[in-house]
Amino acid sequence: MTTTVIEPLFRHAGLTDAVARLIHAEFWQESGGMTVADLANHLAKTHDPARLPLCLVALRDGELIGTINLIDNDDKQRTHLHPWLAALVVVPAWRGSGIGTRLVRALLDEAQRLGFAAVYFGTDGPGFYARLGAQVHEQVTDEFFIMCFALDRRIAPPDPRAEYASRMHRVFEHIDRHLDQPLDLASLADVAHFSPFHFHRLFAAWLGETPGDYLRRRRLEVAATRLLAQPRVPVLHIALSVGFGSAEAFARAFRGRFACSPTAWRLQRAGRRNAMRNPDQAERKIDQAAAAGVPEYGASSNQEPETAMNVRLVDRPPATIAYLRHVGPYGEPVGRFWDQVVHPWLVTNCLLGQPRYGISHDDPGVSAPDQCRYDACAEVPPSFVATGNAFKTTLPGGRYAVLGFEGTAAQIGGAWQALLRDWLPGSGLQLDARPCFEHYPQGSRFDPQTGVFDCEICIPVAPL
Repeated sequence: MTTTVIEPLFRHAGLTDAVARLIHAEFWQESGGMTVADLANHLAKTHDPARLPLCLVALRDGELIGTINLIDNDDKQRTHLHPWLAALVVVPAWRGSGIGTRLVRALLDEAQRLGFAAVYFGTDGPGFYARLGAQVHEQVTDEFFIMCFALDRRIAPPDPRAEYASRMHRVFEHIDRHLDQPLDLASLADVAHFSPFHFHRLFAAWLGETPGDYLRRRRLEVAATRLLAQPRVPVLHIALSVGFGSAEAFARAFRGRFACSPTAWRLQRAGRRNAMRNPDQAERKIDQAAAAGVPEYGASSNQEPETAMNVRLVDRPPATIAYLRHVGPYGEPVGRFWDQVVHPWLVTNCLLGQPRYGISHDDPGVSAPDQCRYDACAEVPPSFVATGNAFKTTLPGGRYAVLGFEGTAAQIGGAWQALLRDWLPGSGLQLDARPCFEHYPQGSRFDPQTGVFDCEICIPVAPL
C-alpha cells in the first residue's frame, strides 16, 4: 500500500541534498545567486523543531515529491513581517494532486505550534493560496502580492484577565443597547456569567463605579446627547428612550448631574453651538478612523451647506468586527493609539486590507474626557479568534443614514454636526441605541500631501 506523508526534513537528513536540488531547479537555476551547496547549508540549519528555520518534505513511499520552508523573513524591505513561507515546490509529476495543499496546511500547523499568529509570503500566484484562506496583505505590482495566513491562536493558554475584560465589555455593550429597558443587577450579572454578589464587587473594582452609578451616568449622558441631536423630540420621549419612567424623575436626575433642567440644557447648548463656528477640535486624521459618535465638537468653518448634503438611507447587514479599545480623551491621543497600537495589531493579524470602523461611544461634550471610549475596528470573518487586548463583537445591521465625506480631518467634525443638527431633525427619523460610526471601506483613499480622505458617516435611524 502506497502512502504519502509530510514530515520534518531533520528526520530524513539523507534527503538534504535532494531537497536543495529541487529548490534550486525551481527558483535559482536560471536566475543564479544561490547554489545547491548554499541551499544545502541552509537546510542543514533546520534540525531544531522548536525554532526557525523549518523544512517539511512530502514523501511518497520514501520518495521526495515536495517541500516547503518556514523561515524568519524573505523580504529585506519588509523585515517586520515574520515568519515567512518560502520555497514551496512540488515535483512536476505530482502537481495537481493536492500535495501543495497538504504541505501548506502542514506548515501552518507547525507555525501555530510554534506560537505564531500569522504567516507571510510573496507570490505571483495568489489564487492557489487564497483558496486556502490567505488574504492579500499588500499588492506590490500588478502581478506580485504579499499575502498572509492568519492563524487560529486558540492553542495559546487563556489569559484570565482578558476573559474578565471580555465579560465586562459584553456588559457595557448590553447596557448601551438596552438603555430603554429595566436593567437590574441580576440581569447584568447574568450577561457577565458571574453571581450578582461577585459581579457587583468586580464591576466596581474594574471601573471605579458601581453598576448602578454607571448605569445612571450612561442613561443621563445619552439623554443629554439626544436632547441636542434631536431638538424637536419632546423631553418626555427622550426620558423614556433611556429608561426613565417619567419626565419628573428624569428632570430630577438630570439636574443632579448637569445642574440644569433638560430644557435649559438644550437651549443653552444650542445657543452656544450656533454662536461658535470653530474648527473641529478633534484634530483627527484618516488612520484614526475616529467616529464622532454624537459629538459636541463645534461646527467647522469649512462645513458644507445643508443643500449640498447627499444623505442616503441604507440597510446595512450586520458585520463581525474585532476591535481595540481606547479609554481617554479623543483627538490626538486617538491618533497615537492608531499609530502605535492599532496599526501593528492590524499587520500582525493580516487585517490591513479589511474594511475599518471608528466608533466613539461617548460624546466628549457630555462625558468626562477620561471616561470617553473609542473602538478602532476591523471587519473579520466569524471564525476570527480575538486574543490579548482585542475583542470581537457584531456591529448591528439595520437602517442607517449615510453621508459620504471627502475632506480633511479639520472638516469632518462639521460634517458630523451638519448631519446630526441640520439633516436629522427634519428627516422624520430619530437615533436609536445602535452606535454611530465612520466606515472606511476597502479602497478608501487618503492623500498624505493634502490630508484629504474619504469615508462614510453612518448614524442609526428609526421612525419617530
